[in-house]
Amino acid sequence: MVSDANLAAANRGAEVDLVLKAAVLTTGAVGETSSVPRELVTDGSFRISIDGTGYNCDAIDFSADASMADVAATMQAVLRTATSALETITYSATTEKFTITTV
Repeated sequence: MVSDANLAAANRGAEVDLVLKAAVLTTGAVGETSSVPRELVTDGSFRISIDGTGYNCDAIDFSADASMADVAATMQAVLRTATSALETITYSATTEKFTITTV
């Protein structure tokens, strides 16, 4: 683990710029069931802000998604298209939560 003290000692007299961009967002439990079956969602959307920039992820079609992991993969593809970056979105069947990780 790198601490501030270690960085200061290792870089005395040198200017150090640290840019930490990666972040993790975990949703609340969403479960496998909802009032609207995912197969019926053909025009879904979500909004997200990454590093201060807002992104609208629209026209998401979940009708071919057989599982919540597939839903996460569909959302990831839409998010990556919107941001031109390599975020990941995963779904945990154990916790029933989505996790979005930025790079």
